[in-house]
Amino acid sequence: MSTRRREIEFECADQSQIDAALVWCLTMIKKGLPAGPVVIRLGRLRRTLDQNAKLWPMLQDVASQVEWQGVRMSKEDWKDLFVGSLKLQRPLMGISVDGEPPGIVMIGGGSSRLNIRQFCNLIEFIYSFGSDNDVVWSEKSEESMEYVRDKIDKDSA
Repeated sequence: MSTRRREIEFECADQSQIDAALVWCLTMIKKGLPAGPVVIRLGRLRRTLDQNAKLWPMLQDVASQVEWQGVRMSKEDWKDLFVGSLKLQRPLMGISVDGEPPGIVMIGGGSSRLNIRQFCNLIEFIYSFGSDNDVVWSEKSEESMEYVRDKIDKDSA
């Protein structure tokens, strides 16, 4: 039996919205309790699917132009390498499967829970790496960098 997790959220951007957030939270708890326990979580906004899509053109540019330790890697492999490097993932010996020797597994985070700031840092990191490795950025990759610059400018204001 699988349990389907349904989440709803209320974004509270400044102190003037705290009272409305508390009223909303109380209302949602009362609505949800008849169906069972309700869990309340606080967190930061995560990056959206649209933001995630901005990552892939850059990864494709790197994958098509850069060898890493003598190996051409897929854009998915590059994503793992960049996220793992940025989040300081740790290598551990894996678990043997079907008698095969275990490999090295990286633990300590993935990209699915990156918030907007972390996502921007990832894009900047990839851009910096690409610039250091003479990557010629496609138009879509340049659009991704424009997105990050806009976000940073808005956060700084």
